[in-house]
Amino acid sequence: MQKLLIEMGYTYFLNRINTSDWLPEMTATAISDDIVRQLKPGVIIGMHDGPIDTPSGAATVQAVGMIIDKARELGYCFGVVDASGQVIADRYVSSGEPIPAVKAPVPYRIPLAFGTEEEIPQPWRPIR
Repeated sequence: MQKLLIEMGYTYFLNRINTSDWLPEMTATAISDDIVRQLKPGVIIGMHDGPIDTPSGAATVQAVGMIIDKARELGYCFGVVDASGQVIADRYVSSGEPIPAVKAPVPYRIPLAFGTEEEIPQPWRPIR
């Protein structure tokens, strides 16, 4: 299977942390704690990139900064996955500047959101 994937131009990886960040009840802290607990050298963190205007999407976005901060505190660095599925480390040094705020959010239709309109994190607005 691995040979076939490579021949098709895909990169595969087996050393992955899975998370349940897509579940509406997962908080940013719970997502972060779960991932940090599973960290080890060379591991790939798999997260979902769902709509930011859902509780799970907002929690995932919030958890990313927490994960990065804690991982760096523990001495980890981040990198990219090469064609063989290996993580190539990049010793990026933070500028210390805060992550900029989102300026042009992508709106999603309410049926994709969990909960009520009042529970959707702002500045996200539904399209009607």
